[in-house]
Amino acid sequence: MRSVIFAVSTALTVLLSACTGAASSVPVNTVSSVSTRTSITTSSEVDERKLALQRERNHRRQQKIKEAREADPAYIAQMEEKERLQREKLLEAERKRTERANRQKKLSRKELKEAAKTDPKAAEEWQALKEKEAVARQRKKEREEERMAADPEYAAMMAERKAEYTRTRTAKRQAEREALVELAKTDEEAAKKLAEMRKYQSQATVRSYQKMKADAEAGDPDAIKRYETTLAKRREEYHRKKGA
Repeated sequence: MRSVIFAVSTALTVLLSACTGAASSVPVNTVSSVSTRTSITTSSEVDERKLALQRERNHRRQQKIKEAREADPAYIAQMEEKERLQREKLLEAERKRTERANRQKKLSRKELKEAAKTDPKAAEEWQALKEKEAVARQRKKEREEERMAADPEYAAMMAERKAEYTRTRTAKRQAEREALVELAKTDEEAAKKLAEMRKYQSQATVRSYQKMKADAEAGDPDAIKRYETTLAKRREEYHRKKGA
């Protein structure tokens, strides 16, 4: 009996020693890291639930404030005024955009001349354009005169070119005028256009004669020569009609 008790005691002692050794072989760091991860995970979940509850409370609070404001007449009037100002701001921005687009879009010379008849701003632009063109023509004329004075061959070429241009232009205008005269016999619109053309030509002739006379009196050699030629033609025409 004693031997059995001794054997059992020995076996229990060996088993207890083995369990103690196994427990002592587990790293301390592993246990602590597992505990830390569990603690962090638990804390993160708690914080997320708190934030979700806070967002929900804020949403309900903002909704209540919005409903209270929308029920206030003063708030409604304030919002309507704000919307009106926004609309006016958008309209003003669109107007400025349209003006910029119109400024960037340049009219052709023909379009500008037509618009100048009814639009004061276009009339100013048309007048400025004519003045600019007159200055450019005068500069070109002066350069050509200087070159013609220094180069006889160039002067002869320019004289021939000018004469050819005058002949071609005169023939074209004469053909157009004859066609318009023929059409005016049956077309009322063509008759009105012909009358306006004759009126314009008469006024242009008077203006040209007055300018030529003023330039001749101012001492311009070319104007004096043209003025004398014009007077000679008038005298010749007068005597021819008187003799007839």
